[in-house]
Amino acid sequence: LDRVLAQVRWTDPWKYDAIHARADWRSRVSTPTERERLGDEGIALLEPALVVNPTLSLSALRARCAIAAGRPDVLVESLWTFGQGTFITAMNGPKAQRESVRKDLENVISLLDREGKKAGADPARFEEVRTHMVNAISRLGDS
Repeated sequence: LDRVLAQVRWTDPWKYDAIHARADWRSRVSTPTERERLGDEGIALLEPALVVNPTLSLSALRARCAIAAGRPDVLVESLWTFGQGTFITAMNGPKAQRESVRKDLENVISLLDREGKKAGADPARFEEVRTHMVNAISRLGDS
């Protein structure tokens, strides 16, 4: 279906669903020889969609594609966007939601620690994003 989904126009209401489906399967390929190439294709599919419609789900999918592609630079930025959006949403929600988001952000930090320090990521940017996430977690508890 990839060829059919690729023909969906930007003006079609299901364009983001088509992009999501096309990038999603690329992020899940387990064949080592294809995984990196298809992960990069997934990132390329998502980038214009994120400019027009920056959603948490597309940012999370971009992070998964970055892992598949072996692109820690893209992973760090994707987790930054995902974490920041998640934090802002939680700060505007009820206290119970903030506790759930605290756990989500702890998982983001774990993923960042595991995958974001690999060669290719800017160490200063990695530390900046990580520090911001840790601070966001503490702010969730303050509210």
